[in-house]
Amino acid sequence: MIQKVLNILKVVGFFLLVADLEAQDTLFVKKMAQQKQQLNKQAMIFLTSWASVNVLSGSAVFISHSYEEKCFYGMNSGWGLVNLSIALPSLVSKPKTYSDISKLTSNLRKTEKVFLLNAGLDVLYVTAGLAAMEYSKKQKTTKERELFSGFGKSVVIQGSVLLVFDGIMFQLNKNLRRKTKLKNQQPHVFVTPNRLHFIYRF
Repeated sequence: MIQKVLNILKVVGFFLLVADLEAQDTLFVKKMAQQKQQLNKQAMIFLTSWASVNVLSGSAVFISHSYEEKCFYGMNSGWGLVNLSIALPSLVSKPKTYSDISKLTSNLRKTEKVFLLNAGLDVLYVTAGLAAMEYSKKQKTTKERELFSGFGKSVVIQGSVLLVFDGIMFQLNKNLRRKTKLKNQQPHVFVTPNRLHFIYRF
């Protein structure tokens, strides 16, 4: 009789342990998802602010005396509009929810790849801008020189800022993913009536 009671208590304890572990995982996923959401929000606020500055600076086109300045501010304004079209929808979109750690980790990994790809594109932008500035020196007319020089300077600045932005966001998302990965790989102990189980997830 006593043995049966002990077995029942062990079974009950087993299910309580499982429920507790699942609750801990759920809370952890929710916490990490909130951190990801906050990180994304801060990133989009920065991008929106930077884009707004560039769009507003575009008004300098109307008071600029040189054609190079007009091209420079005009290009900045164009970049700003593109960045706004990316940042604003992200700010107002509904946060994504995750049912478990593995899905959150997978999403963070995808986000990392996006920022890494963007960083690669940023390097190309900077290179193209520098090439345009160098190319401007070979032009015969003043207007053509100022055109390529103005556009080139703008692209170098925009690409450089975005390179720093994407690099930082890549690292921050990577750090967050590492936290979820370590949590997902923590060993769990399960006690059944006759056995002690260790579970380690890869």
